[in-house]
Amino acid sequence: INQLMREKRLGVLMLQETHMDGERGQEVEAAFSKRLKVFCSGNPTSPHTKEGVAIILNKEHVNVNNTEQTEIVPGRAMLIKMNWHNGRKLNICVVYAPNVNGSNGHENAEFWKTIHQYFEQNPSKKPDILAGDMNVVESGMVDRLPAHNDPEEATEALDNL
Repeated sequence: INQLMREKRLGVLMLQETHMDGERGQEVEAAFSKRLKVFCSGNPTSPHTKEGVAIILNKEHVNVNNTEQTEIVPGRAMLIKMNWHNGRKLNICVVYAPNVNGSNGHENAEFWKTIHQYFEQNPSKKPDILAGDMNVVESGMVDRLPAHNDPEEATEALDNL
């Protein structure tokens, strides 16, 4: 991560399926404390074996002072509020949505509904940037090979967000 961020001159890196809890995040940050600031959220019951999201900031390119972290769905959705240019703040959200299983998109849809509800209740935290592994596509005929559509329940829930 350190080498990638240095060589590509990345200011922000958003990761999914990290299998990393706060303790491991602190270890990574300690090893590269001159360059990196690590924010992570692990699965609450199995942080080293499944799920996990992280946002890593490169101190050489972005201001990390007073950055705030919020877990929306532990191990699956996390938000940071960071300093941007001219005194502005930037909200960045990373997600790792549940998989769609065949024609069953219920768990994926419920995830997006939870995220939507969180931002409805916390409008000042709505993300300027949302990225990650959505595990659903809106147009399966274009974005899947072999072509197939994901369940409408899941695609509509993401679209409503």
